[in-house]
Amino acid sequence: MREYKRYDEYKDSGVEWIGKIPKDWKSFKARRLGFFSTSGVNKKINEDEKKVNLINYTDVYGNKSKEIKYKDDYMLVSANKNQLVKNKLKVGDVLFTPSSETADDIGHSAIIKEKLPNTLYSYHLVRMEFEKKVDLNYKKYLFNNYYVLRYFEMKASGTTRMTLGLDDFKNVVVFLPPKSEQQKIASFLDQKTAKIDEIINKKETLIDHLEKYKKSVITEAVTKGKLRNKYIDEDGELVDQIEIKDSGIKIIGKISNFFDISKIKLKMKNITDGAHVSPDTENGVYDFISVTDLDKNKIDFENCLKTSKKSYRNLVRNGCKPVKNDVLLSKDGTIGETVIIEENHDFVIASSLIILRPKKEINSKFLNYFLKSNSYQNQLNMYSKGAALKRVSITNVSRTYIVFMDLEIQELIVKFLDEITTQIDILIQKTKESIEKYKEYKKSLIFEAVTGKIDLRDCELEGGEEFVEHNNSRETKRERLSAVD
Repeated sequence: MREYKRYDEYKDSGVEWIGKIPKDWKSFKARRLGFFSTSGVNKKINEDEKKVNLINYTDVYGNKSKEIKYKDDYMLVSANKNQLVKNKLKVGDVLFTPSSETADDIGHSAIIKEKLPNTLYSYHLVRMEFEKKVDLNYKKYLFNNYYVLRYFEMKASGTTRMTLGLDDFKNVVVFLPPKSEQQKIASFLDQKTAKIDEIINKKETLIDHLEKYKKSVITEAVTKGKLRNKYIDEDGELVDQIEIKDSGIKIIGKISNFFDISKIKLKMKNITDGAHVSPDTENGVYDFISVTDLDKNKIDFENCLKTSKKSYRNLVRNGCKPVKNDVLLSKDGTIGETVIIEENHDFVIASSLIILRPKKEINSKFLNYFLKSNSYQNQLNMYSKGAALKRVSITNVSRTYIVFMDLEIQELIVKFLDEITTQIDILIQKTKESIEKYKEYKKSLIFEAVTGKIDLRDCELEGGEEFVEHNNSRETKRERLSAVD
């Protein structure tokens, strides 16, 4: 990355962990820049009130542009006469998220970038109206930067949900350069962060393609025996072509001519779900695993609930304890997640998970791969119910179908998939790590710009050479995929 020059003269910022700021910059508590207020406007419509558009929590949280502009699909609610005046939004207002599930994800903000006719803000937000003139675009970065967000994190309090009070917003210290520099910094950050976001979006798209590619590779292997550009025959040899047949199940489609198909329950010793009662966590000793503890084909034993010895023994008697070579399948929330139990471990599971215990003619690893295939995931989706929280019943899981073949062929397919999916996963992980580096660079760039650690007054925007990854800059998606094909 290229180096940016520093200002000639600095002074103490008055904030210990910020250090020095440029001599001509000024520091302010936010209360000296404007007024903070809350709203009483909820999501209801009362017949005796005027209908208005409502800016909600979700319009601010997760808003990548940090700008709120006019659109015609904001939530329609009603407001009384007092609210119509008090909570009407103006260009230049800043809206904050004063609550969050975790302290490190609180205090996000977005500016009102253009006129919003007949539009108010929700009681889930805090509004700042500026009294002191601040460049409109600079307001996006004034609060959306590392040091302000970390201040909010330290001030957040609560148990089930973290919150900030109005005083927390009023007392945060921010730094203002002269107006002309505000415009220069904002313009610089707009363009540079847009370039970074573009790269991140491309990398996220690549990850999505790789995940889909991996699933298609698994599907072709477990239904047609396709291993790279060859097919496996009955003798375990790789050939250019094989005969295929109709599986008889529309959602599965064609399968290899010597593969068979069966309802999954006929190939399992047992299919059972976990505890339908809340675990006794007082004096918890044994791990209690739910769908939220499944992470990247592994079980997070470090952060799971613990249940008591008595509760554990009862759940074991009720068949809630997996053993080696069982496969866990999630049926609530994120349905279709799987984990194979490769070692015996003393834990029990919640009702959000199903234990699939295969008969001896089904290789556990093959079963795990089949459950990850499109052929199986599409079956689960067909049976899933619910809007906010998807669910599939154990009865319907028992009705699903599995494609299978001789154990020797299953083992060859597993060996291939172990190799190819590892290669794809490594590429996905490297791409994720690269994304995190770009996010950290973006965070650092904004922080250094709004605290005057870098002098951008004479900085000319160039072609973004500091963002080029020389090793991958000319690589296309097809070339990346071919690396593992």
